[in-house]
Amino acid sequence: MRKGSSIGAIRQTCGNENGMANQKDITMDLYGSDVPGTMLVVDDDSMYRTLLSISLEEKGYVVAEAEDGKQGWEMILAGDYDLVFLDLLMPEMNGFEVLERIKTDETTAHIPVIVVSGEEDMDSIVRCIESGAADYLNKPFDPVILHARVNASLATKRLYDQEKAYYETIRTQKEIAEAANRKIMESLNYAGRIQRSLLADPEELKTWLPDSFFIWEPRDVVGGDIYYTEFFPDGFILSVIDCTGHGVPGAFMTMIAISAMRRIIKDEMRRNPAGILSRLNHIVKMTLQQDKEYTTSDDGMDVGIVRMDKSDGRRELIFAGAKIPLYYTKENELHIVKGDRRSIGYKRSNVDFCFNNNTIPVEAGMNFYMATDGLTDQLGDRDSRKFGSICLKKLLPEFGDQPFEKQKKLLCDSFKAFEGENDRLDDVTMIGFRPPLPPERS
Repeated sequence: MRKGSSIGAIRQTCGNENGMANQKDITMDLYGSDVPGTMLVVDDDSMYRTLLSISLEEKGYVVAEAEDGKQGWEMILAGDYDLVFLDLLMPEMNGFEVLERIKTDETTAHIPVIVVSGEEDMDSIVRCIESGAADYLNKPFDPVILHARVNASLATKRLYDQEKAYYETIRTQKEIAEAANRKIMESLNYAGRIQRSLLADPEELKTWLPDSFFIWEPRDVVGGDIYYTEFFPDGFILSVIDCTGHGVPGAFMTMIAISAMRRIIKDEMRRNPAGILSRLNHIVKMTLQQDKEYTTSDDGMDVGIVRMDKSDGRRELIFAGAKIPLYYTKENELHIVKGDRRSIGYKRSNVDFCFNNNTIPVEAGMNFYMATDGLTDQLGDRDSRKFGSICLKKLLPEFGDQPFEKQKKLLCDSFKAFEGENDRLDDVTMIGFRPPLPPERS
């Protein structure tokens, strides 16, 4: 910074002899700024350098000086200036070179530069403007014009600073949001591993049901669909469960469902599908305290459950459904067994409701399927129609004579082609199987 004693002497001279003090008052009234700025004056002419600095300091700006272009460029790199005043004809490094360096360096390109020069030829003016100068003033400068140009340049600089601060805030908030999102995704991925651990081992499924497929596709990392399997020497139980919601709330409900199913089937040794559904209804309602007036939970699930009974050479499949149907194909014809029109749980449902069994004699070549409504309710890409039970009814007999792994692929391919670019609306779960049959009783 310049020493105040020399400036004070020139300021006194200018004020008494040239009337610049009066000019200052007029300029402050017309163009005064209440926001100070930091200026750098680069000029090898000490008189003009000092006069320009005085005029700026009288407006409250902080002013630094450089005696030539080289010193000026070094100060620009080391400092933080709101505005640079630049002479053109200087030793070692002229103003054109300094201006070019300022505007080609990404760390300084935002600084507005006003060229103040005795050069009046149009080529020099055009060259400066094309090189990025904010303005051009001729020497000797008019203080009123000077401060009008200063205010305009500072307004541009302040807009840049505000924009930079705004984007810095956005960047910081984005980093905070991304960090929070990473933590959430880490938790969700961990929860997804836990939920997948509830599903049966695929190798065990193939051992018990070699002709089968299992599709489990949560809409999100975790979901509200789940399937349950249990195998016995004389048969097996399979169940498809579609809980309220999807994502984290749905996943919580699947934990309740699986825990209750294990309790009912393994601990309480229940095997009757209708009885299992009735007991599941009771457990869910009691767990969520839906029998209490104060509870806010109005959640539940739709369930389809089958038991294959091979005891004593039987060939029977017993089905009970809470709003989930059973599909089966026989001789390339599709049959549908509808479940009861009651869900499991929910506040207004009857805790004592008795579900019904449906018994289907099983013959060689019959295929059975259960699916959640995420499959049939998905909207198509072309005309926003639902995939619907009509598509399913068409595809199941068409694919029924294929191996089950091939059936799975064909169904998934058809579903994804129908879905197209549309967002997935719900979790999708489907089971398909052909029961192994015991020898016929003689």
